[in-house]
Amino acid sequence: MKKKTLKSDTGKYVTEKSFENHMRSVANSFERQGKVMEMMLSELQTVRHTTTKTDKAVNSFVHDIAIHDRRIENILSRVEKLETKFK
Repeated sequence: MKKKTLKSDTGKYVTEKSFENHMRSVANSFERQGKVMEMMLSELQTVRHTTTKTDKAVNSFVHDIAIHDRRIENILSRVEKLETKFK
């Protein structure tokens, strides 16, 4: 990006017109940065929302897996008891 420099018509002094032009360009720069910041905030909010949904889904899966693991262990212990009973 090209840097804008302040040009003066009178040499080493800044005129009111050149100062106003420079301040206008600074204001425009802040306006563009504000729009970029708004877009970044929107994207971050979307990412946070998606992450929250994903976290809830993963927690649900982990809970379901734990339940299934307990059921399998319960069945295995019952099968072992039946095996020892019939030997």
